[in-house]
Amino acid sequence: MVSLENRRNELMLHFGQPFGHAGQIPLSAADRMIESKAFELWRKMDENKDELMIHLMKRVDTVTKAVVSLGNALASR
Repeated sequence: MVSLENRRNELMLHFGQPFGHAGQIPLSAADRMIESKAFELWRKMDENKDELMIHLMKRVDTVTKAVVSLGNALASR
């Protein structure tokens, strides 16, 4: 059984609920929401979005390094 404090924290983190509002949601309703198929799908999509951003930042880093390297090569001529 998940504690009320843990569920309150999950509601605040995942759903952006303020502390006071998260504490007013009944534990049974919070359990149903967090254990729902919709929440699972949202969580997976959120993880995929994070992975996409990481790959994008790595690509930008690679391009930046290539531009710097090209600049250094042209400057040494």
